[in-house]
Amino acid sequence: MKLQGIDLLATTPSDLAMSLKTETINVEVKNRMVTERITVARDREQIIERPRMFISTMITTDITLGQLADIDPGVPRSSEEDMVKFLQFRATASLGNDEGLFENKLSSSESFHATISNPQLYMQPGAFDKALLFYLNFKTAYAIFNDDRQKLNVETVTATENIQKPVEFTR
Repeated sequence: MKLQGIDLLATTPSDLAMSLKTETINVEVKNRMVTERITVARDREQIIERPRMFISTMITTDITLGQLADIDPGVPRSSEEDMVKFLQFRATASLGNDEGLFENKLSSSESFHATISNPQLYMQPGAFDKALLFYLNFKTAYAIFNDDRQKLNVETVTATENIQKPVEFTR
């Protein structure tokens, strides 16, 4: 299975932006027969074969924090190309239980192996301040959204209770 990639861009009213971009995501699922030795008695072992599913995936992720540039007024800015980058993190991650993918063959196929290769971090002065402002902006927006949602929930419950009066049945 192959996914072309994901591209998300979150912005604040002050044009701070966080971009999450992935390249091609490869997921491979295999079903193979596995031979296992099971001890039946103290002096006897039995060899059985059973089907086993093996999964492996690889993804390259790029996370960027920056300021959207005002290149052409009146044109919506919605891409990473319009961004002045303050912080960028890029890495390739692999996850799987197929022993053929990993150098360490000491563990069984019952465990999953995760590796991160080629991590790169690019940071300009002031990037931490911008990241903190971005976090606080979205934290505040989420808190306001959550409060409004709870108020709406209380209003809905109250309105429902007022509409649904108990119905009495007489014989």
